[in-house]
Amino acid sequence: MYQWLSETVICNPEKSFSTAKAVNTIAAPFNDYLCEPIAMANIATLILQYIYASGLELSAAILSLYCVILAAKNNIWNWPVAMIGSLLYTKIFFEIGLYSDAVLNTIFLLFQAYGLWVWMRLGKLQKSGLTIAASNVGPKPISAQDDFLHNNPKKNQNSSISWASNTQIIGVLLAAILAYFPWVLFVQYKLTDIILYFGLHASTPQFIYLDAAMLFLSLAALFMQAQKWIQHWFLWILIDLIYVPMYMSTANYTTAILYVLYMPIAFMGYHLWQKEYIIDFQERNTND
Repeated sequence: MYQWLSETVICNPEKSFSTAKAVNTIAAPFNDYLCEPIAMANIATLILQYIYASGLELSAAILSLYCVILAAKNNIWNWPVAMIGSLLYTKIFFEIGLYSDAVLNTIFLLFQAYGLWVWMRLGKLQKSGLTIAASNVGPKPISAQDDFLHNNPKKNQNSSISWASNTQIIGVLLAAILAYFPWVLFVQYKLTDIILYFGLHASTPQFIYLDAAMLFLSLAALFMQAQKWIQHWFLWILIDLIYVPMYMSTANYTTAILYVLYMPIAFMGYHLWQKEYIIDFQERNTND
């Protein structure tokens, strides 16, 4: 293909057909350069590198999108799919100098493994038919419906999806805020030195303060998701809104599009989780 393009369309325009002549007209100023074998090899290398890089980002985006769809359906496979996507994004962000995002995706792997363990454990408990006191499973109820379940442990024995209390939400966000400031100082003054110490290429960290905020909001959302608290979807929507312009400014357009797609999926996930929560409550109430 490349040989035909260089010899027929560019180097020998008299042999080309009409479409090729049009291409040759556009490429005319570059004929001398493009006809050099070494130059063509360099161009081919750049094209392959671009395809390789875009392919990694596209693969990571597809896996990340699919894991959200699975999470919205309350499917346990969302965790292993998410782990593969995080591995790819760790590589991508590190190579382009988005070190905070690379660290974030590395931490994602730990939380995703934790989420997988929690969901597998909940599944085993539900299948075993064990009666578990409401005070030991899930968050403290906050609505009238939740209060009924809290005061009736038998009704709540198989519950997994739930609403977190205000105290639990504040606790998670407070932990994120307390971790934010030392992390910003670390990224600003130490991270680059550590990267250079290991002989790796280091670029100036981008969006230090905003990226750090996104880091801890994302970790808070992941923890809440692992606990199956419905409110975690609200945090993901906020995170998506902020990440879109940030990735656009770093030319990660595929990832920016991914976060645009995340938003309606997050809304869908919220409604699906809320619906399942209500159905579970009604079934427990009927079976009692």
